[in-house]
Amino acid sequence: MNDKNLPPEGHQPPPPPPEKHRKHEKRRRKGPSFGTVFLLIIILAVAVLVILWKNDLIHFGKEAGKGEGEGGTSIVSSVPESETSEVSTEIEIKVENDKIYFDGKEVANADELKTKITEIGDKKTYNFIHDSAIKGTYDDVKAVLNDLERALSIKVNYNETSE
Repeated sequence: MNDKNLPPEGHQPPPPPPEKHRKHEKRRRKGPSFGTVFLLIIILAVAVLVILWKNDLIHFGKEAGKGEGEGGTSIVSSVPESETSEVSTEIEIKVENDKIYFDGKEVANADELKTKITEIGDKKTYNFIHDSAIKGTYDDVKAVLNDLERALSIKVNYNETSE
């Protein structure tokens, strides 16, 4: 036999190195990555702020927070008109030219005004203002107020000096 190809006796080849156990083997995750979740949270936060801003529930800019301390953002709670009217004890009824305004909002005619006053009743005091009123509109509103004063016992303050 040929002894040239055999390693010399006593000298065995070294054993192969053991396989290294990889601690940080890359694994495929089964869900979204942290970066994706973080990006979605940022997008949702911006969307919520835009919705609040568009609905006038939050204000940004120079005029935000006037008189309310420091800061660039102010959050304003919206109170329905009916609750605002309930807080105040007086309601303004204004006749200007041929238009009738009930608590700052225009009403179509004297009948609609009568309906609104009837709904509220004698819980409020009504201030009648008639700057530059057209006589026909003024007479209609005054007649409604006189009728309701007798029927519902409402209190009306007539502004007789500004005709």
